[in-house]
This record gives sequence, structure tokens and C-alpha cells, in this order.
Amino acid sequence: MANCPSCGHNISDTARFCTRCGAPIMQPGSSSEDVATRRLPSDERPTGLSAGRPTGPAYVPPESPFDSPVTPPPSATPRAASVDLGRWLSEGWQVYRNNAGTFSAAFFVMVLLSLVTLTFLSGPLLAGFYHMVFKSMRGEKPQVGDLFRGLDRFWPAVFAWIIEVALIGALSGPSREYALFSLISLALTPLVNAVFFFVYPLIMEQQKDTVAALEQAGRAVFPRNVLPFWVCGLIFEVIFFIGFLGCGVGFFITAPFILCAMAVAYRDFFGLAGPWSRESWPPMWMDQQR
Repeated sequence: MANCPSCGHNISDTARFCTRCGAPIMQPGSSSEDVATRRLPSDERPTGLSAGRPTGPAYVPPESPFDSPVTPPPSATPRAASVDLGRWLSEGWQVYRNNAGTFSAAFFVMVLLSLVTLTFLSGPLLAGFYHMVFKSMRGEKPQVGDLFRGLDRFWPAVFAWIIEVALIGALSGPSREYALFSLISLALTPLVNAVFFFVYPLIMEQQKDTVAALEQAGRAVFPRNVLPFWVCGLIFEVIFFIGFLGCGVGFFITAPFILCAMAVAYRDFFGLAGPWSRESWPPMWMDQQR
């Protein structure tokens, strides 16, 4: 057996062309001019015409037909990004508005299933909701059924939800009776929420387990961005609860809107794999408005 000089594929000793890449194979004692397509005798030619001149070496297509840059995969290490609350809210609102009906319907389904299962499915469904948002940011059309893609990361998302509920419960429980615990809760709860901005997207997008996702999310928040993320977490909480005004109907607008803003924050700190992932990300709605 011989090897193709172009791609290294194993070929037979008598082969004239590589079966994988089509490169001509030089036989011992022959030159490149000898490597040509075999000419059929006149009696074997389907047209009955005389044989023409031998063709040249077989055409070898390039490995990539397009000279497009290779996009690196998303980094698990937080990038040197800064908290930009105003832009996150602005872009998050545009992402939500682009598929408002789908996002609100999906959030309604998520709340309903969470209540039926005593919040056991809240973590996986949150991961699935982020998957929907990222599809929209990639220019794809999200569907309500995409919500259940979070079940593919069921246990990491469930464990993350249990940890989040335990932390929030521990911070909010004693604060009802002691003023000191109220201050501690006010200081730490927005930071806990800020960390979990990134936990579910990391579990869903980068296939991280719960511990690794918590570690990477914590590195994005602490220690450099503690104060900006505290403000961001507090503002997001306020917007969440504003939705409860008016019999709670607005909650199905404000909540998915804030989740879209969180997805934009995740993109800034961790990036998204694909040609849309670059520093100056062009949102899809800008192209539609031109």
C-alpha cells in the first residue's frame, strides 16, 4: 500500500489518482506529464469519435471554497468586558421585541410547568429559554418548543436551581425579623442574581456542569465588577417586580425582556460561537430596519 502525497490516504500501488482527494499519483519512473486520463480506444468510445488528446492531471478542489475566517469557539474564561446596563437593556428589549409573542408564550409555559412541578423544572426550562434567546440573536426563528431543549441539560440545571433557591432563601429568611439580616440580604441578593445571569447559559451553551458554571460565572462578577453587577442585579429585580403591577399581566413582558438582556450580558462576557460572534455584533433587527 502507498500513501497519497497530498492527503496521506492509503491507496493501492497501481492507483493513478487518490480516491479521497483526487490528486494524481506519480508512478515510479513517470513524470507529471504522464499522469493523464486514460484514452479509450475508438471502438469503446460511446460517440464513435476518435480519441482526443490526453487530459491533464485531475482537478483537485481546494479544501475550503470560501476564504472565510475561522471563528473560534466561545471561551469559558470571562473576557475583558465591562458592565453596560443601558446597552444591555436596550439590546435586550430589541431582542425581545423581535419575537415578543413567542418569548411571552414560552415564559407563560415555563411558569405554568414550574408551578405544576413545584419549581422542579424551573432550572432546565430557564436553560431552554436562554437557548431560544440565543437562536433569535443568531438570526434564527425561535419556537416555543425550543424551551424543552433545556431538558437536555436536566441535572446540571436542576442542581443550579436548587443552589440558587437555597441561597436566596437563606438570605431572605432571617431578614424578616432582624434589621441586620435585611442589610445583608440587600447587599448580597443582587450579586447572587448577577452570578446566575451566566450560570444557566454556561450550562446550556458551553455544556458546563453546575460547579464549573458557578466558577466561571463567579469569575465574571468577582472581584472587579462587584459594584456594577450589584447595581445591575438590583435594577433587574426592580423591573421584574414592576411587571406584577396590573394584575401581574406585565410580568409576562418584563420577565422575558430581562432574560433577553441577561443573554446580551452573557454574550459580552463569554461570546457566542458562530459568525455572529465578534466584538461589534450587528443585531438582526438593525438589518431589518435598513
